[in-house]
Amino acid sequence: MRLQLAIRWLLNAKGREANWLWRWKFQTVDHSVQFDPAKYGWSWVSGTTSWVIPTAFSLIALRQIRHRGLSQAPGVTERIDLGVSMLLNRMCPGGGWNAGNGVAFGAPYSAYIDTTAIALRALAGHEKERSVQASLAWLVNRLLGCPSPYSLAWGILALGL
Repeated sequence: MRLQLAIRWLLNAKGREANWLWRWKFQTVDHSVQFDPAKYGWSWVSGTTSWVIPTAFSLIALRQIRHRGLSQAPGVTERIDLGVSMLLNRMCPGGGWNAGNGVAFGAPYSAYIDTTAIALRALAGHEKERSVQASLAWLVNRLLGCPSPYSLAWGILALGL
C-alpha cells in the first residue's frame, strides 16, 4: 500500500511550470529563463519549478518501478518521457547541467560535475543523443583533478568506471 502511494505521488508531482498559468507566464512575460515550460520534471519543494537533481532521482526511481513491474499505474512511461525531455531541455550550452537552467538572463550558466553526473545516470539508455554525448565529454574533461570527493564519486558512477 505505501509503495503504491509513493508511486502515485511520483506520477502526480510536477514543477509549477506544469500549471497552465505558469506555462503562459514563462512563454509570454517572464523571459529571464530560457526553457520550454511544457517540459517539466520534479521540484525539491511542492509548488516550485522543476530542478535537475530531483527530476533525475525521480526518473531513476520510475525506471526501477517499471523494470521491476512494481506498479500497473497508467502513465509511468509518459511521465518518464516527460522528465527525460525536461532534462534534455535544461542542459547547459556545451554540455552538462547545473541546478536548474542552462541559460538565464541571457547568459549561459556553467554546469556542475555532480549535477551532470546524476542527470547522466537518469539518462541511461539515451547515450546516442547528441546532447548526452556532449555532456559525457564535458564530464570526462572535468573529472581529472576534481577536488571534490562527492563530485568525483558521482562522476565515476555516471561513467560506470
